[in-house]
Amino acid sequence: MKAFKTAPLIDDAQFAAAKDERGVKMTTTLAKAWRNVRAGDRLYLNDGQILARVVKVHGQCVEAKVIADGGKQKTIKQGTGIHLPDSFVHLTVPPLTDRDLELIPFIAEHADMVGLSFVHTPYDLRKLYRLLSEQGASSLSVIAKIETREALHNLARIVLEGLKLPAFGVMIARGDLALEVGFEHMAATQREILTLCRAAHIPVIWATQVLEQLAKKGLPSRAEISDVSLGKQAQCVMLNKGAHIAEAVRVLASLLEEAPHLFALLDEEE
Repeated sequence: MKAFKTAPLIDDAQFAAAKDERGVKMTTTLAKAWRNVRAGDRLYLNDGQILARVVKVHGQCVEAKVIADGGKQKTIKQGTGIHLPDSFVHLTVPPLTDRDLELIPFIAEHADMVGLSFVHTPYDLRKLYRLLSEQGASSLSVIAKIETREALHNLARIVLEGLKLPAFGVMIARGDLALEVGFEHMAATQREILTLCRAAHIPVIWATQVLEQLAKKGLPSRAEISDVSLGKQAQCVMLNKGAHIAEAVRVLASLLEEAPHLFALLDEEE
């Protein structure tokens, strides 16, 4: 699940504080996510393609100014995720929403595994496991998606809690995580997560934008080919959909098969 998403536009009268008629006015599905927003906080839209900064917080709305959009006009669609990396959203928005709680019985009956998005603390895992156990699904595999700064801060405790579960894994959700920690810190952050999980013998799913250009356009970029090298340390690599997904799977398999030879060379040198 996403922390919160955009919803259909509503009457302009409800946004009297937003004076600029060129601005975009929208609502979100979780109003309480804005309770801890302050002026100066960053706000990302469209998976980080649009960066805005909060200008003013009103009683019923928040004003933000776009400061970077890649230089191209973009469409903000209904259901677009919103990220507030500087705001303490986790204090008001739990990982399990009311909608998630409604779906627990269906998940317990039909799913092979369940991914917990925006996990913050060990308590989030305990709550999910308790709910699954109440539905007779205590053996269901649980994947903690690491995509917030709070999750990174509590990572060791989350891993220790996960070790108590019958089946547990970690996903490095690089898209949301990059917005939270900053793109410049992603390489080091990924290595830290992989190192800790390897020490704890916890399987890792390495996800988000892996060979994305190849999957969508049929030709990979040099950067994304190099990017796969870090994913070799994970137990699972996840690809996104695209018209050329079959070719992306073949290329990924070829790149991953090279890993034993590379590690063998490193061992000999050491």
